[in-house]
Amino acid sequence: MNKSIGIVVDSTADFPEGATNKFGIHTIPIHININGADYLHGVDISNQQIIRALRKDKLVKTSPPIPSEYADTFEKLAHQYDAVISLHVSSELSNCFVSASQGQKILPEDVAVKIHLIDTHNFSIGQSLIVIKVLQMLRKGIGPGEVLPRLKPLLRKAFLLFSVDNLYWLKRSGKLNFMSGFFGGILDIKPLIGLKDGALHPIQKHRGTKAVMEGMLQQLTAKLEEYQNACDVWLAHADAIENIKLLRDMVMSQTGKSKKELRIIDIGPTIATHTGPGSLCLAMVPK
Repeated sequence: MNKSIGIVVDSTADFPEGATNKFGIHTIPIHININGADYLHGVDISNQQIIRALRKDKLVKTSPPIPSEYADTFEKLAHQYDAVISLHVSSELSNCFVSASQGQKILPEDVAVKIHLIDTHNFSIGQSLIVIKVLQMLRKGIGPGEVLPRLKPLLRKAFLLFSVDNLYWLKRSGKLNFMSGFFGGILDIKPLIGLKDGALHPIQKHRGTKAVMEGMLQQLTAKLEEYQNACDVWLAHADAIENIKLLRDMVMSQTGKSKKELRIIDIGPTIATHTGPGSLCLAMVPK
């Protein structure tokens, strides 16, 4: 990788443990508010602490870094690198990209020109897989200005699904409205939710965890056939390790992929505060 190019992500991106240090990725923490107290994700509060707060039914909210927080990070990195690529959670789901854009605008012109912002139209492990693809491009010598044009086809093809254990969390966070017609007033189900153009949309509804996992596998299998199995697949969970291991085993059996290929990752607060404990996520990007 060209060491003169720095990589920045919001902490909305969920990576395997140690990956950000391994790849030299700089993370800007989102804000987590719990019962009125403000924390910085990954700095003074962990994923596990957020899950515990949710299980105690505390009021947990997330908010993006403010523009000056992005600006401070960009300015610091602009002195260390010739260019900086900053990859953000879908602007359909969060204001992180807007805040980063505002932060770039308040920088001196000679610094701002070094910053390249990308809306990944994704989140969590889907966002992280896209970051990995950008790192691979940079290793091949692709310049920062060429990354987004080359990345756009992949952003359109990237695939992400998640399910919730209990619709209570979507209802409490105000995220149930976009699916109210889909449910038809029946809340005793487990939805399968995907991304389309960076926005959430319901795909299927199931009764029971096994049924929703089978639905996820069905959707993934169709995509794998479309891309001739040439893709990277990660899985994530919010305090549901046994279920995500079962889903991984199902994917292994169906696709022949190994445990090493199917990384299991903790879901961060971007999803967890809206979907609650027990949620499962699966993401894929073509190679």
